[in-house]
Amino acid sequence: MSDFNSAWFDQLGATIAGSLTFGAVFPIANECGQMGKRTTFRLLDRHIYGGGLTGKTTIQQYVNLWSGPEFYMHYKYAGAMNVAFLTLMFGTGIPQLYPIAALSFFVLYGIENLMLYYVYKKPPDYDEKLNDSILANMAKAPLLLYAFGYWMLSNRQLLQTYPEWDDATQTGGLKAIRYKGEAFQAEHYWYECLNPASVFTSGPAGSLLLAFWLYFFYLVFRSPVGWCVNKCCGKYVLHDVEIDDDIDKYQNCLDKDDKDWSIQEEAGLNRFGIISKFPEEHKRMADGEMKPGMHLTGVHCYNILRNPAYHQAFQYFAVYSPNRAALITDEDGDGANDEAQSDIVAIALNLGFLTDEQI
Repeated sequence: MSDFNSAWFDQLGATIAGSLTFGAVFPIANECGQMGKRTTFRLLDRHIYGGGLTGKTTIQQYVNLWSGPEFYMHYKYAGAMNVAFLTLMFGTGIPQLYPIAALSFFVLYGIENLMLYYVYKKPPDYDEKLNDSILANMAKAPLLLYAFGYWMLSNRQLLQTYPEWDDATQTGGLKAIRYKGEAFQAEHYWYECLNPASVFTSGPAGSLLLAFWLYFFYLVFRSPVGWCVNKCCGKYVLHDVEIDDDIDKYQNCLDKDDKDWSIQEEAGLNRFGIISKFPEEHKRMADGEMKPGMHLTGVHCYNILRNPAYHQAFQYFAVYSPNRAALITDEDGDGANDEAQSDIVAIALNLGFLTDEQI
């Protein structure tokens, strides 16, 4: 199949429409199945294994069972972009893709809002970089609409009526195949899009060809043109407003929980000869006083053990945790060394502060 014809629509066209239809309804079925799975395991944990409480022996096992799944923003963006690009690419020849895409986005919006409020774990604080990257890539999607739309609308095989072929002038519509071994001539050539006259001789497809070239040059030259405009007429151009957040010093943006975690974590490392902070830095943090509205949100330091994703993966319990030893269960029967499980994790991640002799 070298072009869009009846065979292409019967095989690939039907497959594309079917896959997008499946993708539109799959999130509903998937979430119903996952919800049933989570509910079943929770009921088993509480009423079969736990006797009304829980059968889990560690806090992390309990959290993993009773908390929701992780929220993967990049996965959701990828699915939305797949729907958008496929719809714009083939929508001119398969118009039913547009209502299917609308249904897909409606389902995605409804399911994700419900999941974010009631099911997912609290997602991390994403910045604008991922969103800006997606918008920059989505800006290229109309090129596919214009390019494939022109190619389909200029394809005589897809037209209901066209002039009869004239052997004398070698012009007209499609030339009939007279012999079994004769090659079919579609009279559809890619280089016609490079001819400016095609804008006026291609019928409705000409408007899409014109739109393609205008939008193509816009995408290519918008950055250099914008740079020139900013240089020549910068005072007349609207710029991004720089917001002065009036942020205080680091030590004055930490609440009591953040300071206690860092101070006691450093004290725990000091017991093993590891000094990861200068004494003056340690003192500034202890003396800092947080002002209203100055709380540093998210993970307040570069220690990966403060990040929930890492301390869960390492099964790490912070030094400042109340009854730390009671939260840790090992298999040696000696309750005096339970904290060693988390201490070894902290030491292993800070080996760079030890000399070879100390190790």
